[in-house]
Amino acid sequence: MVYILKDAIKKSWIWAVILAIGIIIGIIGFKWLMPVFMPAIQQTVDYIDKTEVAKNAFTKPFSLMVIIFLKNLSVALICIFTAKLSKGLMPGFIMLTNGMAIGLVGVILSVSGMSVISYVMGLLPHGIIELPALFLVCAIGMYGISKESWKIASVPALMLLVAAGIESYITPLVM
Repeated sequence: MVYILKDAIKKSWIWAVILAIGIIIGIIGFKWLMPVFMPAIQQTVDYIDKTEVAKNAFTKPFSLMVIIFLKNLSVALICIFTAKLSKGLMPGFIMLTNGMAIGLVGVILSVSGMSVISYVMGLLPHGIIELPALFLVCAIGMYGISKESWKIASVPALMLLVAAGIESYITPLVM
C-alpha cells in the first residue's frame, strides 16, 4: 500500500502538466472556447437564478461545501474508475478540460475587471489542496481498482473535503 501511494505521488506531476496545458489553452484559446463553454456556464447560472433551492444552497456555506465536495468526489471517482481502463485518456481529458475552464474563467473575470492576482488568490486557498488530490486520484487509478487503491484513495477524498470547506467558507472572504 505504501509503495502505491509513494509511486502515485511521484507520478502525479503528469496530471499537473496536463492541467497546466489546459490552463494555457483556456487563456490562449479564449475566443474559440467561449462559444463552447459559455452555453454551459449560462445554463448553470440561469438554473441557480431560477431555482429557489439552488439559490439557498449556493448562499449557505455548509450546503455549498457539500455540493462542491460531491461534485469533486464524483470527478475523482470517474478518474479512479476509468484511469487504467482508458490508459489515462479519461482522467487526462478531465484534467485538460478543467484546466481550460480555469484559464477561460480567468480571462472572463479579467476582461470583466477582476485582477489576475485576485483570481489567483481566490483559487489558491482551496486549489493547493484540491488539485493535488485530483492528481493523486488520477495516478492511483492507473493501478486499477483494488482494496489497496481504495484505502489509498481515502487520502485524496479527505483532501477534497478539506478543500471544499475552504472553498465555501474562506474563498468568499478572499474574493
